[in-house]
Amino acid sequence: MEPINNEAMKLKTIYLLFLCCIILCACTACSGRKTITETRQTEVQASVSEEDITIQKAIHEIKDFYVAYTTNFLSDNSSNDSLMEKYLTQRLIAKVDRMSAATDSDPIIRAQDFREDLIETLSVNHLDKNWYMVGYTWVFAGTANYTNIPVRVNKTEGRYMIDYITPAWNGSLYGDRLLFDNPVQQPIDTSSPLSFLKTFYAAYTMEYCGMSEELIPQLAALRAKYLTPNALAQFEAKANEYKLDGEMGYDLLIDYFDFDRLWLSSMTYTQLDKDTYQVCYTRWEPLTIVLKVTKQGKEYRIDSIKTKY
Repeated sequence: MEPINNEAMKLKTIYLLFLCCIILCACTACSGRKTITETRQTEVQASVSEEDITIQKAIHEIKDFYVAYTTNFLSDNSSNDSLMEKYLTQRLIAKVDRMSAATDSDPIIRAQDFREDLIETLSVNHLDKNWYMVGYTWVFAGTANYTNIPVRVNKTEGRYMIDYITPAWNGSLYGDRLLFDNPVQQPIDTSSPLSFLKTFYAAYTMEYCGMSEELIPQLAALRAKYLTPNALAQFEAKANEYKLDGEMGYDLLIDYFDFDRLWLSSMTYTQLDKDTYQVCYTRWEPLTIVLKVTKQGKEYRIDSIKTKY
């Protein structure tokens, strides 16, 4: 028998140890990847679970409001004022009043009346982000009719409150593009009649689209600054005519009770003669307002407002 080569044995031992190290590192890496993957899966599941909880809480709040609101609607509608204070933001409550005057119906249910059997059909489903669809079904002459009302919720002081209800004129549209959450104050250029009217209306309608809680005084401040006494008198006279019919908040400058962001793109300005211009925009039909401007010092002001039908 040949003697054992000690040098060869050493090399063999080193090789085996090196191989073991490689195998051990590979196993550790696989284990690490598995741990990271499991951790990520857990984080995703936790995120999804938290989102589901948020959605369900919002659905619960919306459903509670609509069930209570429609129940009160059938008996003691006056108690809905306190209910709205609880579930709706202040700026939405103000917009509800404007939408109600504009449509001659209740914008919360998009109807002038309600039936007890409709309460059982009330449903709330998540649409996207913080938007939800409220729906109910009513049957007339054997035909089922569906009313769908998109609403948006925001967390206010630790609880979910309804912050926006899509107006009836926008159907089932939803999304933050329907309003300006962070409106930028629009500068008004009074150096020429046309630039004045364009920038004034941009600033004026922005107040409506931003749904500020201070909307009424902010609009009044703009009118006080940029309308002459004659135009202000015309504005107030027309608003009072509507008040006599129980319709509050009519605005002669837009010939309506409210203004929608989606109407902005349709606005046009046309000069009719030296001092007269017409402002047009489309709601569901074209609408025209005729304005006269006058120069006071170096700046222009609105001196007359008339609607054109």
